[in-house]
Amino acid sequence: MNTSVILIMMGTCLVVAVSASFHKTQNTDQLLKEIEYDLEFEDAVRKLSRARRVPESKVRSCGRKLVLYVLTVCETSCDPKKGKEVSILCCNEKCSEETIKQYCCPDL
Repeated sequence: MNTSVILIMMGTCLVVAVSASFHKTQNTDQLLKEIEYDLEFEDAVRKLSRARRVPESKVRSCGRKLVLYVLTVCETSCDPKKGKEVSILCCNEKCSEETIKQYCCPDL
């Protein structure tokens, strides 16, 4: 009886060890594939990247920063039917409150 219990325990340990080794190899292979993909993607992005030709982000207002700025100045969103395309102007150079009022809310 004791011998059979010991054999069953040893068999179970062997199965667990082999299974753990297999999963470790599988996880390692997956990790290596992901690293290889990341490196290839990084090379592709680096080739497409270039230096910015516009002022740094502290000076210009683009995207969410511009929307918040317009809401602060006009207390409403910019209506493109009334004004000009303020996003192009303010994303390339710094816009003053007067410029925002002129383009987005001329009634104020």
